[in-house]
Amino acid sequence: MSSEYAVRIAALRTTASTAESAADQIHPLRPVDGLRPAGAAIPGSRSAALLASVGSRWAERLTSLEADFRRHANALKVAATQYEVNDAEAAAAFDASYAGSLSSWAYR
Repeated sequence: MSSEYAVRIAALRTTASTAESAADQIHPLRPVDGLRPAGAAIPGSRSAALLASVGSRWAERLTSLEADFRRHANALKVAATQYEVNDAEAAAAFDASYAGSLSSWAYR
């Protein structure tokens, strides 16, 4: 098993954008608006009267799903930024170490 791994930072950012897009598409959905007229179309029907309740539950779930997508997108962006910082710090440390080893060879 290899102890190496690679992170494609651009892929993290692309996935974050996709999650944000999904949240943006969910945001305007209002299922209760389409179900209310159906409930009123059949006066006295118990099942039709419950459609507004179903719509409200769907709306709650969609709101929660939208928030989940936004949290996921944010976590991906934070991870991408942190990987960039870590990569830059590792590169700087390597460059400093490499430069130091070269200068010690120059004096031999």
